[in-house]
Formats: sequence, C-alpha cells, structure tokens
Amino acid sequence: MTSDFECGECGAVFDTQPERDGHLSGHDRRLDEGELIEELRRLASELGKNPSSEEMDKHGKYSVTPYQREFGTWGAAKRAAGFEPGCELQTENLLES
Repeated sequence: MTSDFECGECGAVFDTQPERDGHLSGHDRRLDEGELIEELRRLASELGKNPSSEEMDKHGKYSVTPYQREFGTWGAAKRAAGFEPGCELQTENLLES
C-alpha cells in the first residue's frame, strides 16, 4: 500500500497527514517563502485552479501548516503566490505571467 503522506524533507512515509505534520515539525530547517510559493503554484498548475487548503493537504508536497506558520494564514500565503483567497479561479492567466 502506498501513502499520500510523504515528508518532502527526508522522504519518510506516513499513514496520515497529522503524523507527517508532526514529523515535519522535528526538522531543523524551516521552509522559506519561495519554496512554499513555488509548491503552491505547482499544485495550482497541476489542478488547473486555485487550490483549497484541503487540496494542499491532500495533494501538495507540504500541508497547510508551514504556510500558516510562515505567512500567518492560508489566505495570506495564497495572496503572496498571486491568488485571491477563497476564489476557485482558473490559473491560466496567472501561470502565463
């Protein structure tokens, strides 16, 4: 059985997202804003739309937790990446710029 909850730092695999998040908090290195924005935009491109927090938790390399830690809120992280929080817009225009 494969797991969707792999640590982006070391490759360890977990059965649940909370287990992975607990593990991630033990890593010394904090993710910087650029890495988080890059992953948010990558997922938006993959999904073809502005990702929700649930989609980030399920499909993203990182859960919403490091975004909230770095930017204060999930909405602030989305704004930093060029998205409007709460809008499920197609990303074609953003990704072309």
